[in-house]
Amino acid sequence: MASGKNKIIIMILTFISAIVVMVGGYSLASWMYELAFTVSSHRTVGMIFISFFFLVIATPILLLTLFTPLRINLTIVALAMLYLFYEWFSVHPLRVCLMGGCFIISYLFVIIIKKYFLCLDDDGSTSHPI
Repeated sequence: MASGKNKIIIMILTFISAIVVMVGGYSLASWMYELAFTVSSHRTVGMIFISFFFLVIATPILLLTLFTPLRINLTIVALAMLYLFYEWFSVHPLRVCLMGGCFIISYLFVIIIKKYFLCLDDDGSTSHPI
């Protein structure tokens, strides 16, 4: 495995990068949607669920993904997606799909980094897959 200090640095950078991918992807896709279509619904009032989901649900799950095995964090991600779609899909279906997609992309980003960079030995060979 990567050495202790380097592993912690890679984990911190992976976590911050995953947050940037998630929020940046959502912002970019939302901006492109607003360029293509005229948005007639409210933009700020009632949209607190976006911040709530990203800050309170998705961010801790991405952090837990770095420390838990794939079986456990996949279950947690599935529960988060079920909660997202159950709670808010009937109100804002397109936003919820976009939020879920950005969350899944950032989750896959963390899994790929965890698999290919955190399981490297000092000589560059993999010690064990996730």
